[in-house]
Amino acid sequence: MKAKKIVTLTLAAALALCSTVSVTAADVRLTQNNPSDKVKVKARVELEIPGDISYVLTIPDELDFGVLKKPTNPNTDSFADVDYTVTATTITGLDPATQEIVVYVRDEGAVMGKDERFLIANEQAPDITFAYDVYDVTDIQATTAPISAGTMALPIGYLLTSFTKQGEKFRGKLRLDLHQLDQYNDVTAILGDYSGHMVFYSTINNK
Repeated sequence: MKAKKIVTLTLAAALALCSTVSVTAADVRLTQNNPSDKVKVKARVELEIPGDISYVLTIPDELDFGVLKKPTNPNTDSFADVDYTVTATTITGLDPATQEIVVYVRDEGAVMGKDERFLIANEQAPDITFAYDVYDVTDIQATTAPISAGTMALPIGYLLTSFTKQGEKFRGKLRLDLHQLDQYNDVTAILGDYSGHMVFYSTINNK
Protein backbone atom coordinates (compact mmCIF):
# COMPACT_ATOMS: atom_id res chain seq x y z
CA MET A 1 0.00 0.00 0.00
CA LYS A 2 1.43 3.35 -1.01
CA ALA A 3 1.34 6.30 1.30
CA LYS A 4 0.95 10.04 0.98
CA LYS A 5 2.47 12.66 3.21
CA ILE A 6 0.95 15.76 4.75
CA VAL A 7 3.86 18.18 4.96
CA THR A 8 4.05 21.40 6.94
CA LEU A 9 7.17 23.59 6.84
CA THR A 10 8.06 26.48 9.09
CA LEU A 11 7.96 29.88 7.41
CA ALA A 12 11.72 30.22 7.68
CA ALA A 13 12.28 26.89 5.96
CA ALA A 14 9.78 27.69 3.23
CA LEU A 15 11.47 31.02 2.49
CA ALA A 16 14.85 29.32 2.43
CA LEU A 17 13.59 26.84 -0.14
CA CYS A 18 12.19 29.61 -2.32
CA SER A 19 15.43 31.64 -2.21
CA THR A 20 17.92 28.81 -2.87
CA VAL A 21 19.70 29.16 -6.20
CA SER A 22 21.80 26.32 -7.59
CA VAL A 23 25.29 27.54 -8.52
CA THR A 24 27.83 25.36 -10.27
CA ALA A 25 31.36 26.25 -9.19
CA ALA A 26 34.23 26.16 -11.65
CA ASP A 27 35.83 22.75 -11.73
CA VAL A 28 39.15 22.40 -9.97
CA ARG A 29 41.60 20.51 -12.15
CA LEU A 30 44.76 18.85 -11.03
CA THR A 31 47.41 18.56 -13.72
CA GLN A 32 51.13 18.00 -13.96
CA ASN A 33 51.51 21.79 -13.83
CA ASN A 34 48.99 22.20 -10.98
CA PRO A 35 49.34 19.06 -8.88
CA SER A 36 47.63 20.57 -5.81
CA ASP A 37 44.72 22.92 -5.21
CA LYS A 38 42.11 23.66 -2.57
CA VAL A 39 38.30 23.38 -2.42
CA LYS A 40 36.12 25.36 -0.04
CA VAL A 41 34.01 23.21 2.30
CA LYS A 42 30.97 25.05 3.68
CA ALA A 43 28.30 24.74 6.38
CA ARG A 44 25.97 27.05 8.27
CA VAL A 45 24.51 27.27 11.77
CA GLU A 46 21.37 29.33 12.26
CA LEU A 47 19.59 30.50 15.38
CA GLU A 48 16.56 28.37 16.11
CA ILE A 49 13.54 30.49 16.86
CA PRO A 50 11.45 29.07 19.73
CA GLY A 51 7.99 28.08 18.61
CA ASP A 52 8.93 27.00 15.08
CA ILE A 53 7.15 23.70 14.43
CA SER A 54 7.31 21.42 11.43
CA TYR A 55 5.82 17.99 10.84
CA VAL A 56 5.23 15.30 8.27
CA LEU A 57 2.29 12.91 8.64
CA THR A 58 2.08 9.87 6.39
CA ILE A 59 -1.45 8.86 5.36
CA PRO A 60 -2.69 6.01 3.12
CA ASP A 61 -2.47 6.58 -0.61
CA GLU A 62 -5.30 4.15 -1.34
CA LEU A 63 -7.68 1.91 0.62
CA ASP A 64 -9.40 -0.96 -1.17
CA PHE A 65 -12.46 -2.87 0.05
CA GLY A 66 -11.88 -5.39 -2.72
CA VAL A 67 -14.75 -7.17 -4.45
CA LEU A 68 -18.15 -6.51 -2.80
CA LYS A 69 -20.57 -9.44 -2.72
CA LYS A 70 -24.16 -9.69 -1.53
CA PRO A 71 -24.42 -11.56 1.80
CA THR A 72 -25.69 -15.11 1.54
CA ASN A 73 -27.69 -14.81 4.78
CA PRO A 74 -29.82 -11.65 5.20
CA ASN A 75 -30.03 -12.19 8.96
CA THR A 76 -26.29 -12.34 9.62
CA ASP A 77 -23.93 -9.39 9.85
CA SER A 78 -21.66 -9.13 6.84
CA PHE A 79 -18.99 -6.48 6.36
CA ALA A 80 -16.08 -5.55 4.14
CA ASP A 81 -13.25 -4.16 6.29
CA VAL A 82 -9.94 -2.48 5.53
CA ASP A 83 -7.34 -1.27 8.04
CA TYR A 84 -5.49 2.03 7.71
CA THR A 85 -2.56 3.72 9.43
CA VAL A 86 -1.56 7.35 9.97
CA THR A 87 2.05 7.91 11.05
CA ALA A 88 3.78 10.91 12.58
CA THR A 89 6.85 10.54 10.39
CA THR A 90 8.54 13.75 11.50
CA ILE A 91 7.76 16.21 14.31
CA THR A 92 10.16 18.97 15.36
CA GLY A 93 9.77 21.98 17.62
CA LEU A 94 6.56 20.77 19.28
CA ASP A 95 6.08 21.09 23.04
CA PRO A 96 4.20 17.85 23.92
CA ALA A 97 3.08 19.31 27.24
CA THR A 98 1.15 22.17 25.66
CA GLN A 99 0.81 21.37 21.96
CA GLU A 100 -0.39 18.57 19.71
CA ILE A 101 -0.93 17.89 16.02
CA VAL A 102 -4.60 17.09 15.49
CA VAL A 103 -5.93 15.12 12.52
CA TYR A 104 -9.48 15.32 11.14
CA VAL A 105 -11.10 13.43 8.27
CA ARG A 106 -14.24 13.79 6.15
CA ASP A 107 -15.71 12.61 2.87
CA GLU A 108 -14.73 14.80 -0.07
CA GLY A 109 -18.37 15.49 -0.92
CA ALA A 110 -19.64 15.94 2.63
CA VAL A 111 -22.29 18.62 3.05
CA MET A 112 -22.83 19.61 6.66
CA GLY A 113 -26.40 19.04 7.78
CA LYS A 114 -27.36 17.34 4.50
CA ASP A 115 -25.05 14.42 3.86
CA GLU A 116 -22.18 13.84 6.23
CA ARG A 117 -21.56 10.20 5.32
CA PHE A 118 -18.47 8.60 3.83
CA LEU A 119 -19.35 7.30 0.37
CA ILE A 120 -18.01 5.41 -2.61
CA ALA A 121 -19.84 5.86 -5.93
CA ASN A 122 -20.08 3.82 -9.10
CA GLU A 123 -17.60 5.40 -11.50
CA GLN A 124 -19.97 4.97 -14.47
CA ALA A 125 -23.22 5.70 -12.60
CA PRO A 126 -22.39 8.14 -9.74
CA ASP A 127 -25.95 8.05 -8.40
CA ILE A 128 -25.31 4.51 -7.15
CA THR A 129 -23.42 4.84 -3.86
CA PHE A 130 -22.53 2.77 -0.85
CA ALA A 131 -21.75 4.24 2.54
CA TYR A 132 -18.92 3.12 4.79
CA ASP A 133 -17.94 3.98 8.35
CA VAL A 134 -14.59 5.20 9.63
CA TYR A 135 -13.44 3.87 13.00
CA ASP A 136 -10.61 5.09 15.19
CA VAL A 137 -9.87 1.52 16.36
CA THR A 138 -9.16 -1.77 14.60
CA ASP A 139 -10.99 -3.98 17.09
CA ILE A 140 -14.64 -3.11 16.43
CA GLN A 141 -17.18 -4.33 18.97
CA ALA A 142 -20.97 -4.23 18.76
CA THR A 143 -21.00 -1.05 20.87
CA THR A 144 -18.15 0.70 19.03
CA ALA A 145 -19.29 3.93 17.39
CA PRO A 146 -17.75 5.27 14.18
CA ILE A 147 -16.23 8.74 14.23
CA SER A 148 -19.25 9.99 12.28
CA ALA A 149 -21.26 9.54 15.48
CA GLY A 150 -19.54 12.72 16.61
CA THR A 151 -19.94 16.22 15.24
CA MET A 152 -18.45 17.18 11.91
CA ALA A 153 -17.04 20.66 11.51
CA LEU A 154 -16.46 21.82 7.96
CA PRO A 155 -14.10 22.18 6.30
CA ILE A 156 -11.95 20.08 8.61
CA GLY A 157 -14.24 17.11 9.31
CA TYR A 158 -14.51 14.61 12.15
CA LEU A 159 -11.86 14.45 14.87
CA LEU A 160 -9.71 11.39 14.23
CA THR A 161 -6.58 11.49 16.40
CA SER A 162 -3.68 13.60 17.65
CA PHE A 163 0.10 13.24 17.81
CA THR A 164 2.73 14.67 20.16
CA LYS A 165 5.78 12.54 19.32
CA GLN A 166 7.66 11.63 16.18
CA GLY A 167 7.18 7.97 15.24
CA GLU A 168 3.71 7.61 16.72
CA LYS A 169 1.31 5.49 14.69
CA PHE A 170 -2.49 5.59 14.66
CA ARG A 171 -4.43 2.59 13.38
CA GLY A 172 -8.10 2.43 12.48
CA LYS A 173 -10.54 0.59 10.27
CA LEU A 174 -13.03 1.33 7.49
CA ARG A 175 -16.16 -0.84 7.45
CA LEU A 176 -18.77 -1.22 4.72
CA ASP A 177 -22.03 -3.04 5.50
CA LEU A 178 -22.56 -5.47 2.62
CA HIS A 179 -26.31 -5.63 3.29
CA GLN A 180 -26.53 -2.34 1.35
CA LEU A 181 -26.32 -4.52 -1.75
CA ASP A 182 -29.50 -6.39 -0.77
CA GLN A 183 -31.71 -3.61 -2.14
CA TYR A 184 -30.64 -4.53 -5.67
CA ASN A 185 -32.34 -7.70 -6.91
CA ASP A 186 -30.47 -7.51 -10.19
CA VAL A 187 -26.74 -7.42 -9.45
CA THR A 188 -25.99 -6.44 -13.03
CA ALA A 189 -27.45 -3.02 -12.24
CA ILE A 190 -24.63 -2.25 -9.81
CA LEU A 191 -21.65 -3.84 -11.53
CA GLY A 192 -18.51 -1.78 -11.94
CA ASP A 193 -15.80 0.06 -10.03
CA TYR A 194 -16.59 2.25 -7.04
CA SER A 195 -14.45 4.98 -5.53
CA GLY A 196 -14.50 8.04 -3.33
CA HIS A 197 -12.08 10.21 -1.38
CA MET A 198 -11.38 10.73 2.30
CA VAL A 199 -9.96 14.18 3.01
CA PHE A 200 -7.43 14.39 5.85
CA TYR A 201 -6.83 17.72 7.58
CA SER A 202 -4.09 18.44 10.12
CA THR A 203 -3.44 21.40 12.40
CA ILE A 204 -1.34 22.37 15.41
CA ASN A 205 -3.47 22.72 18.52
CA ASN A 206 -2.68 24.30 21.87
CA LYS A 207 -3.94 22.06 24.65
